[in-house]
Amino acid sequence: MLKFRSNLKVKEWNILRNFLKKNMRNDHPIINKKFFFWQFKVKKRINVFSLMYKKKIICIMGYVNLPMKFDIYKKIKSKWLLYWLADKKNSVGSGFYLLKKIEENNKFLFTVNASKIGKQFYNKSGWKGIDEINRNFIIFNVDKTKKLLMNKSYRKNISDFSLDKNSISNSYVLNSLDIIKYAPNWKNFLYMKNSVIRSRQFLKWRYLDHPYFKYIISYEGNYKEPSVCVFRIEDYFGKFNGRIARIVDFFFPITKQGKKNAKKLLKNTFIYLKKINCEMVDYYSNLDINSKIFNSFSVSKKNFYKDIFIARFSPIKFENFNVNFFLKTPNLKQINVKNIYISKSDLDGDAPVRLT
Repeated sequence: MLKFRSNLKVKEWNILRNFLKKNMRNDHPIINKKFFFWQFKVKKRINVFSLMYKKKIICIMGYVNLPMKFDIYKKIKSKWLLYWLADKKNSVGSGFYLLKKIEENNKFLFTVNASKIGKQFYNKSGWKGIDEINRNFIIFNVDKTKKLLMNKSYRKNISDFSLDKNSISNSYVLNSLDIIKYAPNWKNFLYMKNSVIRSRQFLKWRYLDHPYFKYIISYEGNYKEPSVCVFRIEDYFGKFNGRIARIVDFFFPITKQGKKNAKKLLKNTFIYLKKINCEMVDYYSNLDINSKIFNSFSVSKKNFYKDIFIARFSPIKFENFNVNFFLKTPNLKQINVKNIYISKSDLDGDAPVRLT
């Protein structure tokens, strides 16, 4: 008989790790204990839903509990699901059954980066979602980024993404965020009323404590009304070698000064990235206002662009990959998913391809 469990004991890590090693490639990051314990915020328990059969794991779904401002509920304890995995020999129907058990016991469920199979599960279970979150680009080196196009026919469109040199200068100042002083007044961030709360604790866990990536958190303004940009540098390799940047979080107060600071912050960031020889920077955003400010620095200044570049760089993979988002909550029909702030940093939207 199948047994559903809502978490595992820390001492069961080796059992879980053996299951992961059996069903995933050897260099996958979640097999690494340090990365796994960070990703799932492991303390006294391991945040993994599981189905057990004869004391053996046959299917899992990890999760992270995150405080969130959401719609009419003001503040909720959201559960973000990640890494659905079933045993290759005993998985018939187990994934769908596990999802149903999770839904029975939890009200506010969210996920990003669902696989093709996962999307089928969520759609069949009546979840809402956005199958492709808008991806924005700024290009600093046109010739080198031509190598990163999904298709050579896109070369005629590449100039649209180029940095408008008239919008920047040669000097810049990047102010590093002091997380101890960071204390936003969220009343001035109205467009983030549906989002995981970017609290001091969240920033520390998601960026400063990351076991693999080194993030830069910069800001403009004051600590009660900061415009914040979080990014990292990635050296890509494979068929080609080079350097790009990924902006994974970008938010600001909806005030005249807040928008002005947001634009100044991006301007300084782009000058810095260009000076350290980044060839391009990308940024995923579900909200029009964020994309509009980001793209105001491109030559064409369009709000939305077709995704023409590869998305995975370390190593390079010439295949399409889109960030998606799904949720299941009470009163789901009344919720407009387009009003939810989602960035690449939510959950595992920005994760290493492999650990060596």
